Amino acid sequence: MFAVVDPQSEYSVFRLNNFHIVNQDRVATDQSDMMTLFPESIYYDMPEEIVDKRFEQAKYIINKKTIGIYESIDSVQSKRLVMYKFWHEKEMGDPDFQQEYYARVDYANEHFREFGKEGWRTDRGRVYVVYGKPSESISRISSARDEPFEIWIYHELEGGVRFLFVDELGFDSYRLVSSTLRGEIYDPAWDEYLNILVEH
Repeated sequence: MFAVVDPQSEYSVFRLNNFHIVNQDRVATDQSDMMTLFPESIYYDMPEEIVDKRFEQAKYIINKKTIGIYESIDSVQSKRLVMYKFWHEKEMGDPDFQQEYYARVDYANEHFREFGKEGWRTDRGRVYVVYGKPSESISRISSARDEPFEIWIYHELEGGVRFLFVDELGFDSYRLVSSTLRGEIYDPAWDEYLNILVEH
């Protein structure tokens, strides 16, 4: 049985039986240590459907190369190893990161579900899962002039950023229309509106 991992940006082949490393000369010591700990991880015998689910939920923070590798894998044990390696590396600086991440997923599912769509798949759910709980939030129900909206503010990101979610249809389905965080959707018209809302 084989699995793929990515030491130094190149995926390498590992034989899981007795953890024999095929290309041992290119694999760092910490990679070998990681393999030794694999049998103790939650992923070692995790059912494939759960591994796939956790992968889908983590795609917000997984790079495109790793996503492509995972989606090309047929072996469930290889999927387990890729997910284990991903979180093993993420948790080197924060041992509780994985637990916190999936706790956010659970919270999003409980609070941001829309029309049968799982909460983590919605715009508010994605932002919550990726960036955590906002420092503060402002919400307003519909009025004669405005659709319902929510403003989420994160003081610790880039010196302070905002997300504007609008329920344009009035069915509790909030869409992210603009954010001041780099890399997120930005709409000057909505951003001007956002500034007016914050000022008032």
